[in-house]
Amino acid sequence: MKALPSNLHIVYGKKRMRPKAKVRAIIPHAEWLDDPDLWNESGFVTETSEHLFKVYGNTCAIDRHLIGTLASEISLYVKCLVAIKKEEVVVEFNNGKTVGANPYVSIKNDAITKIVMLMNQLGMTPRDRLKNKVSEPTAEDEAIAELMLGPDAYR
Repeated sequence: MKALPSNLHIVYGKKRMRPKAKVRAIIPHAEWLDDPDLWNESGFVTETSEHLFKVYGNTCAIDRHLIGTLASEISLYVKCLVAIKKEEVVVEFNNGKTVGANPYVSIKNDAITKIVMLMNQLGMTPRDRLKNKVSEPTAEDEAIAELMLGPDAYR
């Protein structure tokens, strides 16, 4: 028997299959990696909040604390990157008598652990998106969502 198009599975009561995206978006480069001065904590909060709303459709006001903490941890990570570039990974202590790892390296590593943990909590990692079968909304999805807000949204 020939496979049915995904939209006909509804008619026959079989499992609905999502059509594959024709065009896949490439993940844009995080510009602050090249120039840490471009890191914008409040811009990240806004971008992340909008992303979570688009992807999951419903968000809670309480999530602002998780998103704020995530932004703060990324800010700490960026500060550590800057400090490590200035001072190197191995630094001298006790007036040059002792050599050891730059303390910013361990702070940066702790920040990464916390960043990933917070991203997991918010469902922002690729693994979470796959597990929850979430994909980036298309322009068509966004247009439909906008229409579903009704005429009051345009006043």
